[in-house]
Amino acid sequence: MQFRWKRWLLVGLGVAAALFSWASSSAAMRARVRWLASQPDVRTAFASQGGSTDALIVLITVAILTPIAVCLLLMLIVFVVKVFELVLFKLRLPEWASMPLVLTAVAYATYVVREMWLPTSLYTLGVVARAYLVFFSYVPSPPR
Repeated sequence: MQFRWKRWLLVGLGVAAALFSWASSSAAMRARVRWLASQPDVRTAFASQGGSTDALIVLITVAILTPIAVCLLLMLIVFVVKVFELVLFKLRLPEWASMPLVLTAVAYATYVVREMWLPTSLYTLGVVARAYLVFFSYVPSPPR
């Protein structure tokens, strides 16, 4: 039983690597990355001296903080499901209904407040796309 989580972690990493490989080789995905990176707000990001280093820092930060944020969000949703499950138990209703009800409420709330989070998310994705393009298209000058 101890090795089961290691196998799932290995399978998850393999799937993530395959998806990343497919996405980076896809012409449609490259076009979307270029579109995100050419947004007016982020068009000049990382254009200064040392922009490649700044782009690398942004990519590393996103790669480290994104899984942490996703885990925190999932833990929050599980917490709300469990609290709502207790409420349903006290009302003598079926506890299994808490998951669909909470997920429906989260999806509806996300849709309703999309004007609040969508522009910031698109800007952040644009900065990450610009960082990706700047860092991976950087050609260092030859030594003198």
